[in-house]
Amino acid sequence: MKKILKFISEVIFGIIVWLILVDIQWTFFDSHSIENLIFIAFGIFLLTLIIRGIYWVFKKKRIMKFAGFGTLYFLILSITMILTNVIYGKIAENQYIELLKDIKEYKIAKGHIPKELSELPTKHSNVYGIIPHEFIYEGYKPFIWNGIGFDESKTDSETEKIVGYKTPMGYTKYRIADDENIDDVIASVRKNVW
Repeated sequence: MKKILKFISEVIFGIIVWLILVDIQWTFFDSHSIENLIFIAFGIFLLTLIIRGIYWVFKKKRIMKFAGFGTLYFLILSITMILTNVIYGKIAENQYIELLKDIKEYKIAKGHIPKELSELPTKHSNVYGIIPHEFIYEGYKPFIWNGIGFDESKTDSETEKIVGYKTPMGYTKYRIADDENIDDVIASVRKNVW
C-alpha cells in the first residue's frame, strides 16, 4: 500500500512540475515542447523494457532494473498529462466563451471590438499551468497580394484581432473582426473542443 501511495505521489509531483514548466514555456518561449520530451522519455524507457525482456529470454538474466519502473511511471504520467489537459481544455473553453460574450457586448455597445482586453469591464484569466494569465489577444496580420501570391502583411489589421486560449499541451486561436458574428465563433469553439 505504501509503495502505491508513494508512486501516486510521485506522479502528482511530476504533474505539478510539468504544469510549472508549462507556465514557464508558454510565458517566455511560446512553445509546447515539454510534453514531447516526456513522450520521448516514455518511448526510450519502453524500448529499454523491450530490450530487457529480449535479453532475459535469451540469457535468463535480468538487466536494467530501472526500465520497468521508468516505463510504468512515464506511461502513467503521460496518461495523466492528457487527462489534465482535457480538464484544463474544458475549463479554458468555458472561460473563453465568457470572454467572447463580453467582447460581443462591448462590440454592441461601442460598434467595434476592443483594441486591448483591458478595455473590457471584466478581467478574464486563462489558466494553462499554475498561474492565471491573460487570454491571447493580438493583432491579425492580413494577407496581401504581392503581384505573384499572398504575403502576410507587416502591419496589424485595424479591425481584426486574433483571440484564443492556451492549454498545457497547446493553444487555440480564432480571428474575429468588427463585422464578425461572435455567436458563430462561440459555436465554432463549442464544436472544435474535444
